[in-house]
Amino acid sequence: MMKFPFLLLVFCFSIFSLSAQTEEPKEENIPLEIVDESAVEPTDELPPDVTDEPDVNAFILGAEEPQPLNMDDVRRLIGYPAVARDANIQGQVVARVLVDKEGNYRKHVIVKTGHPILRDSVEQHLPKLKFTPAMKNGEAILFWVNIPFRFMLLGDVPRKKKKKQRRW
Repeated sequence: MMKFPFLLLVFCFSIFSLSAQTEEPKEENIPLEIVDESAVEPTDELPPDVTDEPDVNAFILGAEEPQPLNMDDVRRLIGYPAVARDANIQGQVVARVLVDKEGNYRKHVIVKTGHPILRDSVEQHLPKLKFTPAMKNGEAILFWVNIPFRFMLLGDVPRKKKKKQRRW
């Protein structure tokens, strides 16, 4: 009894798909604009601030890493978000910051994120960081540096486990 509606459905579907395949595609006339190519000079160069930027995962051998100059001030600005404290949210946010040749923040990537509330609080204040410039062979360079921010409530300080003494 169930075979008839199913066969009817398959028959209708196959007729519909055959009619769709036999329709000829419609041609649309799209006006094209001719551009004088001699007016545009091709270039393979990128802007200087893009070409000298190191890869976010690059390891630069022999470079002195930049050191944060105002980390305590930025940590005070970040504080512990009240919403996170009230909800007992803890965690760590690690930001990878690109420091320019003058020691200024250029941009960042979050490498490790805890809760989004913690991440947003850190990201809001990252551009305020100032650094010593990274140096390689006596010359300032662009450099990615990891900056960790740990959020831990005071009652939950991790303690080292004591080793049990064996009694013989």
